[in-house]
Amino acid sequence: MNTLPLKKLLTMALVLTAFVPALQADEWDGDLNVVLGAKRLDSNPWKPIDSQPSFGLMLDARQPDWPINLAFDIYHSADEGTAGGVTRDGSTTELNIGIRKIWRTDAAMRPFIGVGSSFVRATLKDTSAGLPSRSDSDGGAGVWIGGGIYWTLADALNIGFNLKYTSAKVTLLDERFDAGGRFFGTVIGLSF
Repeated sequence: MNTLPLKKLLTMALVLTAFVPALQADEWDGDLNVVLGAKRLDSNPWKPIDSQPSFGLMLDARQPDWPINLAFDIYHSADEGTAGGVTRDGSTTELNIGIRKIWRTDAAMRPFIGVGSSFVRATLKDTSAGLPSRSDSDGGAGVWIGGGIYWTLADALNIGFNLKYTSAKVTLLDERFDAGGRFFGTVIGLSF
């Protein structure tokens, strides 16, 4: 598995988490959540790795009188599989920027929906016995839409789930296709 996108994802995650203390100091409300789940990609170009383990970070922030939050999310998915004598290794890394509406009632339950722009970087590598391997990477821009629900316990701990759909076109190994997909995951994090 290619670790370069993972290193980039971790670097971006550190940059996002560096903003949390600044947001707290300036009277911002928000959430920083880790999301663990699976991404389902279009089966034709991605088979046999069209269902990939995925993880991400969701950061949202708003001023107390704003009706919506600004959203900055990072997701990474990767997998390796073999079919027909060809080993395929692939990954996607997404940066999603947009807005998120979180309903904050007196109860601990927090339903949310969001939408925005997505920037996706995808890699694909095919290896066959006795043949040179083929690899490619490309990036594309598109859109994301998502929603879910979490519960904030003790005014600080978020636990719930997230559904998301992303679409962004890339060209890999001479094929043009969508590197976005459907994501489902569990959410755990902090409310500030």
